[in-house]
Amino acid sequence: MKDNMLYLSVGREQDTLKISLYSRGDVICPYESLLVPMQNTETLCRELTAMLNRLLREGKGGDRDLQELRRQGRNLCRELLPGSMRQQLVESRAEYLMLHLDFSLLSIPWELLCPDEDFLCHRFSMGRRVNMPGKNGNISERSLTRPLRMWIIANPKGNLPAADAEGESLFEETEGMNRERAVIEPVLDSDISPQDLKNSIKNYDLLHFAGHVRYDPEYPGKNGWELSGGHFTLTDIEELCSGMAMPAFVFSNACHSARMEAADTFSASGTLAEAFLRAGVRHYLGTCREIPDASGKTFALRFYRHLLAGKSLGQAVKDSRTELNRETPHISWTAYILYGNPQTRYFARKSVHERESGYAQPIRGQEVPVQDRKTGQWQHRVSGILLLLLIPILLSVFIIMGKADRDETREIRQLMERADRIQQRTERLVKELAELLPDLPEAEKTEKEIPALAMIFDSRAVAGPKEKMILFAIQSELMESQTAFRLLERESFDKVLEEIIRRRRLRPEEKRSPLKLILPQVLVILEMNNADPAPLLLMRVTDARSGVLIANLFEKAETDRPILSQKEKLAGYLLRTLEKLEKKSG
Repeated sequence: MKDNMLYLSVGREQDTLKISLYSRGDVICPYESLLVPMQNTETLCRELTAMLNRLLREGKGGDRDLQELRRQGRNLCRELLPGSMRQQLVESRAEYLMLHLDFSLLSIPWELLCPDEDFLCHRFSMGRRVNMPGKNGNISERSLTRPLRMWIIANPKGNLPAADAEGESLFEETEGMNRERAVIEPVLDSDISPQDLKNSIKNYDLLHFAGHVRYDPEYPGKNGWELSGGHFTLTDIEELCSGMAMPAFVFSNACHSARMEAADTFSASGTLAEAFLRAGVRHYLGTCREIPDASGKTFALRFYRHLLAGKSLGQAVKDSRTELNRETPHISWTAYILYGNPQTRYFARKSVHERESGYAQPIRGQEVPVQDRKTGQWQHRVSGILLLLLIPILLSVFIIMGKADRDETREIRQLMERADRIQQRTERLVKELAELLPDLPEAEKTEKEIPALAMIFDSRAVAGPKEKMILFAIQSELMESQTAFRLLERESFDKVLEEIIRRRRLRPEEKRSPLKLILPQVLVILEMNNADPAPLLLMRVTDARSGVLIANLFEKAETDRPILSQKEKLAGYLLRTLEKLEKKSG
C-alpha cells in the first residue's frame, strides 16, 4: 500500500536548523543545514501572532486579512525552509504531513507556513511529533475496545455558559451516532474538581474539555485547566504517568486567559500538550490562543462529526478548519494544533451510520383561507354559524383536556409498572449474590459510617441523548450536594451486581477472594418517558435492605433550557427526601 504521508523533520543547534523532507519509503533521508537568524524568526512569529490576536479580538478575517496572513506565512516559510523543499511541498500529492520538531521550535506556527498561496494546514492533514529532552518512563499503552468511552467536561468552573452549550451539543452529537450500533459511550459532567479528574480520567478512552485554561509563564507547573475548586495542573498530569493508561485522545477546547493573550506566544498549548503526551496520551488537540465561543463550539462539533464518520484525526481537523474558514468571518481556524499521528482513525469508515442532520420540527398551525363574504343580508347568519361552531370547539377543548389528563395518568402508571419490575429484578440479584457469597455482609463493612446510595435505571429506556443527559444531571447534583449519602457508581447498580454474579459464577475459584463491594442503604430507581418532548421522570426511593418504598417522586424537564442548568430543579425533590432520611437516621 502506498504511503501518502510526508515527514518534515526539523532539528536545531543554536541558529542552525537541520531540515529533512522525506516519505516513509525513502531509504536515505538527506537533510540540509540552514543558517537561520532565530532572532529575526522570533520577530516574524510575534508579528504573525499579534496580527492573529488582533483579528480574533475584532472578529475579523476577511479576504484582505487572509492575504496579509498569507504574505507573512510566505515570509516565514522562506526563512525556515530551503527553496527545494518548498517546491517539493507544492508539487507533492501526499495527503498528510507529519512534523518532527525540536522542542525549542514548538512556538513557530508551522501550520501557517505558505510555500505558495496555500497554508500547509489547508494543503495537508497535519500532525506534530516532538523531540523532547528526558527519558521515556514506563507508560502503558491504552487498549481500545468498542464502544469507546468519552468523557465530556464542560464549564467546570461555572463561569462560561457557552461551554455548557458546547458540552450538551457534543453529547447529543456523539450519543446520536449510536443508532446503527454502539460505537461511543459519552458521559457529560460539569462540576468536576481536580481530585475528581485525577480519580476518573483513566476510566475513559477519549476526553473533551471545554472551559478555561490558566496560563502563567512565571509558574508553569501551575498552568492547566480551571476546574471547580481549583486547577488541574501540569504537575497533576505528570503524577498520572504511572499505573493505568491515560486516555488515547485529549481535546482541550479551552479559552486562554488574558495573560496568554498578552504574552503573544504559542507556548501555552505546547506545554499542556507536552504534559499530556509525556503521561501517555497518544493524540492531543488544543488551541494556541483565545478563540470565540461560537467558533470553538462549531469546530468541535464538526471535528467529531468527521471523526465518527470514519475520517482520520488529521482529515477531521483539516476539514473542520476548511468549513470554519468558509462559514465564519474570522480566523479562529488558525488556533488548532494536533499532536500525534494524523493518519490514526478511531472509528472505522463503514462502521458509523451517517446521520441525517435534522431534528423533528415543531408543529405549526395551518392557515385556513377565509372566503370574502358580503355584508347585509348575510350578517345575521354569521352570528348563528359562529355559535354553532363554538359548541363543538368547546366540547373538543374539554375532550382534549380530559385526554391529556388520561394520557399523563397512563404515563405515570407505565412508569410505576417499569419501576416495579426493575425493583423486583434488583431484589432477586441481591438475593442471588447473598446466596453466592453468604459471608459478604460480614466481610464488607468498610466505610459503614457513610451511608451509600446507588442509582438504577433501565438502559433501554434511557437510550437517547436527552434522557442520558438528564440522568447525568441528576447524578451530578447528587455528587455536588452536601448530603451524607455517597453515590456509589455512575453505572446502573443492577448492572454492577449482574456483572459481579456473572464473573463469580464463571470463576468459582474467586468465591473466597475479597470482594471490594459496598452495598447501598438506599436505592433510587429512575424511570422516564423518553417519547415525550419534555420527559416525565419517576425517581423511586427504596430501602435497599428491606425493599420498603420510601417515596415516588415525579418531575418534568423543561424543553427550552439546557439540561445541566436544570439539575437543581430535577434533583430537588430527591435531595429533600434524602435530607429527611438523614434526620431520621441521625
